[in-house]
Amino acid sequence: MLRAVLILCILAMTQAFVLASEFDKLLVAIASRPDLNSIVGTGFITSPKELIVTADHVLLKSGGTLHDEIWAISPVNTGRAFKLRVVKRLSGGPNGRDIAVLTTDLPLPLTGRGWVLSNGSPSEAGDTVLIGGFPLVFDKVSPFPLVRSGIVASTTFKSQDTPIIVLDMAAVNGFSGSPVVSIKHGVIGVFTGYPRNRRDTNFSIAAPIKAKDLEELETK
Repeated sequence: MLRAVLILCILAMTQAFVLASEFDKLLVAIASRPDLNSIVGTGFITSPKELIVTADHVLLKSGGTLHDEIWAISPVNTGRAFKLRVVKRLSGGPNGRDIAVLTTDLPLPLTGRGWVLSNGSPSEAGDTVLIGGFPLVFDKVSPFPLVRSGIVASTTFKSQDTPIIVLDMAAVNGFSGSPVVSIKHGVIGVFTGYPRNRRDTNFSIAAPIKAKDLEELETK
């Protein structure tokens, strides 16, 4: 019995290491211009369609309109900037989620495949998760991705009738749009930041996402 438990622990630790090592290659900085000084959040590359997913609010100016231009920058791979266009925004309607899907006409700098979204397997309180992005740390936005770990605190809360994932980790500006990667289930959500009007809390929230959300999207 003890041996079985040890094997499971080693497998979980190994998988977490693999996930962390892949973050650098599958994360992009979302920016309003093709330079690192204009980073506004984080996005991630999905598989198999090589779409880019981020938090919808990352794409907005302070007045609530879309940025004139939206770019993805891949500092780890090539440092190149890719102009993006919006494919779908999931933020509309009474049950809208803070999620946007984008694409580019240029080949993305992938060395493997993108993140595979959960096929609907439910996450549970206590599940280990990783997020990664380009947060505001020290005196400026990090030009290279930083990875954080935490756990799912709850999957039963709602915000304006929309389900949310509550995470046991504090939010930091710039992580918005990061994939929330469960060790068990793959990408289960899009990190969106602080709970409404509670910037002082040690918890953060994410919008649930599943593979079916990206099915049948027109990318060209």
